[in-house]
Amino acid sequence: MEEVMVRIIGTQISNGDEDRIDFSTTGWFERRGDSFVLSFDEYNADSGEIKTEVIMDGKAVTMQKTGAVETQMVFEPQKLYLAEYSTPFGDIDVNIFPTMVDTYIGDGDGKIELEYVLNIGGSKTVSRINMRYSKKGFHNEERSNVYYES
Repeated sequence: MEEVMVRIIGTQISNGDEDRIDFSTTGWFERRGDSFVLSFDEYNADSGEIKTEVIMDGKAVTMQKTGAVETQMVFEPQKLYLAEYSTPFGDIDVNIFPTMVDTYIGDGDGKIELEYVLNIGGSKTVSRINMRYSKKGFHNEERSNVYYES
């Protein structure tokens, strides 16, 4: 298991409004059999600590969250996935329809890009996640576990 710097930029577009998060944190990268796993901890002021594992197996990306939020989401292009999102405020049923799944695993760095339609109770949101990781870190970025919203 190697320590890496992780940067995540996420956007959600709903009804013409765009929300964005941008944060960096320390994570870990490892190979498990035929899969590669990127794991990191997040902290959300509303719900608390969340442990995230992103598993890349060549055909799909699976994101598992445990802690203050519990869920498992599978991203395989053009395949609908039904998931339950458990939060301190209650459980939510979600439908995930990935339109783009792109991964790159290099020597010491990589990226995971996801675009998907998220349907919660008939309300649809287009979501994009861009995750990068690197053993060397990113120029001019400090290790933080802070969300930036715009």
